[in-house]
Amino acid sequence: LKQNLSKYKPTPDIICLNETKLTHNINIQGYTTIHKPGSETRSGGVAMLIKQHLHYTEQNTNTTIQSISVQLTLQNKTISVITAYYPPQTPAHLEDLRTLCSTPGEFILVGDLNAHSPTWYSKTTNKCGKVINEELEKHNLVVTNQKELTYLHHDGSGSILDLAIMPASLACKSHTCTLSDTWGSD
Repeated sequence: LKQNLSKYKPTPDIICLNETKLTHNINIQGYTTIHKPGSETRSGGVAMLIKQHLHYTEQNTNTTIQSISVQLTLQNKTISVITAYYPPQTPAHLEDLRTLCSTPGEFILVGDLNAHSPTWYSKTTNKCGKVINEELEKHNLVVTNQKELTYLHHDGSGSILDLAIMPASLACKSHTCTLSDTWGSD
């Protein structure tokens, strides 16, 4: 991560990581790290790296989904940034997805949600995708992903499992892209 991060100028203010598989915090100069390990040692875990000059408050997401939420005030506006990992084959904690998608105020929810829907260019729809679609409509939210794949299968095909979700009012002021360098991740 440190080597790859040095390629980007300016460096990101906030970095959200999913499926970290870490058992301890990572230290990157200039960043404060919040990390929550996964429930299993071989998978899961989320982390958020926040530039040290940013003032934030960590929030409870009130879900069983592996997630971190922080609230920041930028240019006199309060915004929540949430990173979440929803493992595939997870028993239906779909209400937790609804909770994340109904965060009050302006927010950006990013994460590996393992959700499929044609809304974000998947060929199929699964339960997670159905719930997220319902919440998009209910709360005037937008998935800002483009058509770039975020998961590559061994056979060269892929899908979009990592999503960026936010209110439409914020989406019109944002730009989302997927880096072509996967840094060795799926």
